[in-house]
Amino acid sequence: MPYRHYTLETDTGTPLNMGHDFDYLNIDKQGLHGNAKNNSQLFFESFADNLFKKRIDNSTIFNKDVTLRSLLGGSILIDSPKDALPDDKLMEKVELYCDDITINRAKKLFVENYELFESSISRKIRGTLILKDSFQKYKGNASHSVFSGYSLVVRCSDGNPRRLLRIFNYLFSNNIDSKKEFNFLTDKEQGSKMKEFSYSELDGLNLEVGGKKAFDLFSTIGRFLKDKLHSDRVNTDFYNSFTFDVDNDDVWKNIETAVDLGLIYPDFRGFDNDNKMPNRKGRFTLAFCLSPHFYLMPRKGSAISLSVIMNNNSYSRYRSKNKTNDISQYDLDFEGTYE
Repeated sequence: MPYRHYTLETDTGTPLNMGHDFDYLNIDKQGLHGNAKNNSQLFFESFADNLFKKRIDNSTIFNKDVTLRSLLGGSILIDSPKDALPDDKLMEKVELYCDDITINRAKKLFVENYELFESSISRKIRGTLILKDSFQKYKGNASHSVFSGYSLVVRCSDGNPRRLLRIFNYLFSNNIDSKKEFNFLTDKEQGSKMKEFSYSELDGLNLEVGGKKAFDLFSTIGRFLKDKLHSDRVNTDFYNSFTFDVDNDDVWKNIETAVDLGLIYPDFRGFDNDNKMPNRKGRFTLAFCLSPHFYLMPRKGSAISLSVIMNNNSYSRYRSKNKTNDISQYDLDFEGTYE
């Protein structure tokens, strides 16, 4: 795994220095967080189907011909957001949750150029508005029912087979070894289990050496991104990443630990770095497995400076210090320096 090694000490007494003596290279071209976008989701859906089939072939359930998709159904966030939020309802939610610039542009394009409206507004924001609406309307486990469905479950595995097996255990452990039929899981059941699974992945940081500090750091990052999404009016930008701009070795060690556990992934979009893994710099995106816990969309997004997050600790504090107006998003200092 990147950054994970027993020691960098040498016989000369001078340790190896990343960036000078060696580099880690990103070789994950097929992964959901890699550069291959078109076929990654389909590839891992096929893999998930095969893995699930092998799992139930060795079980005691009666209907072994059941499929993963039939048990989980579709995802309103990924598979059918337009069915869950048709155009007439979409425009209502745009006015309710979006900033003025996005509202005016959406209204104009909806009338004058529907094709451009679909590609530049609807496609980018429909799932986010469904997520925001569910967060505002529902409480408790009912709110997390939005984190359900076949495609979402596969995406929350981040293309990691072990993580996918853990998801299966959370979703199906009560049924897969029983001598009865395997039935459809409701959205509420799935959402509740995905929420538990999501937190357990984050909680894995606490098992690492010095993991409590890493857990606290990524809890702060996730809450910051969550609060920004659900307390701001939004536009077509979605924030699910951060840029590392902190001159602190202990914080960087927490980054290395999280990358090793697959809780964050280097985001190479727009960078020409010969696939070298970042060294005390770069942009990182939260793993999709954390989306149910932090109530975020499971997709890549724009980045916020880590120094901004750490200097303010919460988005509400940042907002109280940097408010521009009552209905728009707040300007983020991407070039902030950690104090």
